[in-house]
Amino acid sequence: PFLERVDMPSLAESNIYVYENNDYRPHIYVTHEEESIRQEIPFKRVAFEFKNPTEYALRLKDISGPTYVNFSEKYHPDWELYIGKFHPIDIFAEKNYLLPESFHSENEARLNSFLLDPDYIKQNFPKNAYVTNSNGSIDVTLTLYFKPQVYYLSGLFVSVLVFVVS
Repeated sequence: PFLERVDMPSLAESNIYVYENNDYRPHIYVTHEEESIRQEIPFKRVAFEFKNPTEYALRLKDISGPTYVNFSEKYHPDWELYIGKFHPIDIFAEKNYLLPESFHSENEARLNSFLLDPDYIKQNFPKNAYVTNSNGSIDVTLTLYFKPQVYYLSGLFVSVLVFVVS
């Protein structure tokens, strides 16, 4: 029922039919409860910036209660969510802006879900990592990052350094 047939006269003679899925979930979206394949969970689209296949930047506004950030890539435990400003080199220096692993889970669709709790963020992150609104909700900048990319970049740096020195 979620597929809609698309009329394509050029393919009609060859008995090939094209269908369009108009009810798909975006690549990154938020829900107010854990994502499920057993029931329809209302979702909200999130504007995000694709920096590269291992890094996405997003900004959420007016988060007043627990919210799930859902990322439609196959679940992998090394996808991490960073609160506030982020630069890959900082992974080696600071950990105070990283959402704990316990907040990252595999949902029923075997995709990535991250729980954002504004009270937890207010208690555990520096005040410059988010903005508190007059109604108590928060606006927060997030970076979704695939951690093994840092090891690749640092290996590349070491290789170039060894090459230059030799």
